[in-house]
Amino acid sequence: MPSLTGLRAFEAAARCQSFVKAGEELGVSSAAISLQVRSLEENLEKKLFERQGNRIILTDAGMELYPGLARAFGEISGSVHRLRQHRRPRQLIVSVIPSLADCWLMPRVAGFSAENNAVLDIRVQEDPIDFVREGADVRLTYQSKFYPSYLEKNLFSDVARPVCSPAFWECFADSVGDLSNVPRSQLIQVNWGAAYASGPTWQDWFCSAGRPFDDSQVSGTIVSDLTVAITAAKNGAGVALVPSTFAEASIGEGTLIEPSQISIAMVRPYVCVYSEKRADYSILKRFLETLRVVN
Repeated sequence: MPSLTGLRAFEAAARCQSFVKAGEELGVSSAAISLQVRSLEENLEKKLFERQGNRIILTDAGMELYPGLARAFGEISGSVHRLRQHRRPRQLIVSVIPSLADCWLMPRVAGFSAENNAVLDIRVQEDPIDFVREGADVRLTYQSKFYPSYLEKNLFSDVARPVCSPAFWECFADSVGDLSNVPRSQLIQVNWGAAYASGPTWQDWFCSAGRPFDDSQVSGTIVSDLTVAITAAKNGAGVALVPSTFAEASIGEGTLIEPSQISIAMVRPYVCVYSEKRADYSILKRFLETLRVVN
């Protein structure tokens, strides 16, 4: 009897017409898919694919096997999806990177559960995540490079600007917004981490401001979390270069100011990603509407 793993690998490869895409969907390497298919071919004593360069084409035997498996796995997927819809009254599992959770998401969904009679399960996680293992309905992140087979919708694009506390800036107000009088040791450095392909640096900012900058002279605070950088700036530790949207609430409260309007564009937008199978999930649609995302 062929293994279920081998049959699943074959069905995904036949449907995606690619070992690479099948591996991405199942969370394994293309080599693992190829090995499972080869084992299935040996078990059945049939050749299931013709390999033409990077393409794979079903043989007659593969075409005979595929429709029944596609229906079977489709029924399994449908049963699981229906069960998840009834797991709790209108439950939505949202996976989100830490900075988005702390500085952007929570104020926007504060009343979501009560308004929609729903359970909102928010999981704060770094990239990448395994959608299947986590049972996630939607992922909110800075970029979607980790999830090429999923649907993507933009949340917002942003720019990075300097922020600091009003009390801190009083000491340097004569620098007229170019930060030239701020000691390099009091420029809070953000280590953007793996979630970001690249992030704006102080060197980028000073270049835009038309000011010389030698990063070898910089010492002081380096943080790997945007929330911590904002908190450090609010507490007078220095000036942080952070996405403007994330500092909006603190600026509105008066605990932070923007000493300069010179900004650096973030390379990519913040996005939400989800599987095509979730696109018609009613509570997900309502969630995206709350975030002003067009589904």
